[in-house]
Amino acid sequence: MYCPKCKSEYREEFTTCPDCNEPLVKQLMEEKDIVIGAIDEVKLLSAANEVEAELIMNLLKSNDISCFKKSKGMGGYMNVYMGYSVFGEDIYVDQTDYDRAKDILDELQLEEDNENEVNDEKEEVETLPFYRRPQIVARIILIVMVIEMIIVYIINHM
Repeated sequence: MYCPKCKSEYREEFTTCPDCNEPLVKQLMEEKDIVIGAIDEVKLLSAANEVEAELIMNLLKSNDISCFKKSKGMGGYMNVYMGYSVFGEDIYVDQTDYDRAKDILDELQLEEDNENEVNDEKEEVETLPFYRRPQIVARIILIVMVIEMIIVYIINHM
């Protein structure tokens, strides 16, 4: 005897499932195979960092658009090793949802442009500090790692 709800098996003398209080059946119904279609992924955009990617993905998901992200280059490794990545993240959507997703992001960009025009009149143009430029940060990290490796090599071969 089997419970149709929790799929547990019981001896013949039992008539109801003690866990679910469902009447037991002699055989379970065969479950139909669930087929999930693969998506035809299309790159929607590249986000500067994981936070921006998550914000955009939440916006898309709230509009019922399935999406996922991939780290660029060695970004996945950098996230694990350093806690953040300077390479950014690519956001992908299904081919059928691409136009709708692009429209949503275009609307968002128009709103940001309107806000930026007002703010530009009030603020002077500033250059980004070095730590906000991904290529410079990546080069600094690489240089520090190479220097550490050279020091370790020298110490071990003395």
